[in-house]
Amino acid sequence: MPIPNYLRDIAYLEKNKNNFTTFNLKCICECTLFDVYESYLDKKEAVKIKCSECGKEYTIYDSRYNGYSGMFCTECSEEKKNYIPHFKLKKRRDNSPVEICIEVEHDENLEAFKANTGIDCTFDEYTDAYTWITIYSIDNNSKKRKLFEFETD
Repeated sequence: MPIPNYLRDIAYLEKNKNNFTTFNLKCICECTLFDVYESYLDKKEAVKIKCSECGKEYTIYDSRYNGYSGMFCTECSEEKKNYIPHFKLKKRRDNSPVEICIEVEHDENLEAFKANTGIDCTFDEYTDAYTWITIYSIDNNSKKRKLFEFETD
């Protein structure tokens, strides 16, 4: 299964197993440590990371745009325009930045997706229409911890 298109430029260490793709994130400056920010408002979730070296920010999940519902929800277009996420830092006990690992699930391949949903989309759109995403942190002791988990359909 593919890495979502919007994360391809910063993904590395890709592993595929059945319907799941797991990968880590690396900033364009090559740093792998990030601070994590979250935004929740009226069932709209967003997660952003900020590189601890250069300060570049990446939105790694936004329920308005990512996942199946974000990609193909036609009733949501007005909400998308009006909602502005307000991010707050997700505090850690030691306040140190972490590595990020993401796992996404696609229930079916592109051809089956098109046949079962009747949605004609590009491969890139399909990669962003995953059905499940889990975001993990990995601390400086290599301990992996689940930060967020979202079902997107």
